[in-house]
Amino acid sequence: PTPPNNGGGNNGGGEQPKPKPAPSLTKLAFKPKTFVATAAAPKLVPAKSKSRTLSFVLDRAASVDLTVKRVKPGKLDKGSCTSAKGKSVRKKDRCSIEIAVKGSATLQAPAGTSHVKFGGRASAGKRLAPGTYALYAVAREGAGSSTPVRATYTLKSTK
Repeated sequence: PTPPNNGGGNNGGGEQPKPKPAPSLTKLAFKPKTFVATAAAPKLVPAKSKSRTLSFVLDRAASVDLTVKRVKPGKLDKGSCTSAKGKSVRKKDRCSIEIAVKGSATLQAPAGTSHVKFGGRASAGKRLAPGTYALYAVAREGAGSSTPVRATYTLKSTK
């Protein structure tokens, strides 16, 4: 006689394990929001650090990918935002375009609030020009990724 099927084994009778939800990354913020760029790449620092920091909160330990984009003024043209280079733009037609900056950084961060010493660039590569930038952070664990979170900062001239 064949034993009864109690949902176990490889015959498809059992429930599949639920996939783990993607990690959650929230409260991405800069302190201060305006500063002079340094040559250092991002790195985790103690919460009491007095240097310029980027902070965020993770619901569990994960790797965090940081990418930077330059924010430039644009002009609305037929529903899309295009470069406004050298053009005067009416207030109602203004928009912002984001241009990817070379380089990125990945950090291993613990659950809870993390503070990252941030010099203005995503990697230790080329110095960035003064202006406004957007930093995007995505938490990754296994096959899951959080929704990208955005925070802006401004680099000022060294003069």
